[in-house]
Amino acid sequence: MIITSPLKRAVETGKIVAAKMNVPLYREVLLIEQNYGIYEGVDRKEPQFLNNKRNFAYRYPGGESMMQVAYRIYGFIDKIKEEYSEKKILLISHGGVCRIIRTYFTDMTNEEFFHYTLENAKCEEYEL
Repeated sequence: MIITSPLKRAVETGKIVAAKMNVPLYREVLLIEQNYGIYEGVDRKEPQFLNNKRNFAYRYPGGESMMQVAYRIYGFIDKIKEEYSEKKILLISHGGVCRIIRTYFTDMTNEEFFHYTLENAKCEEYEL
């Protein structure tokens, strides 16, 4: 089973992989990337954005905080554990969500979290 974010690039990737593996593809809104509010479309290297990004509790105006995203993702993983503990599931999502999924299974410092990236089309495997 593949569960993907409903955002375009994730769905496109999901369709390709699902066709190759001959498994069902499901869309899940909980896997969307963090809503950056007023910072959507802004250069991610802008100092104010980077400063706000390091403050996990900071809620972007019109968006959500990293803590809110973590709450959403942790709840989703808990649901997967309850409903699909015996199945192999591929999640297709976005950088920030992948970073949070990693913290569910692995301890990270704030600095490690801030610098962690998962390259496009790369996989990490976790045991529920």
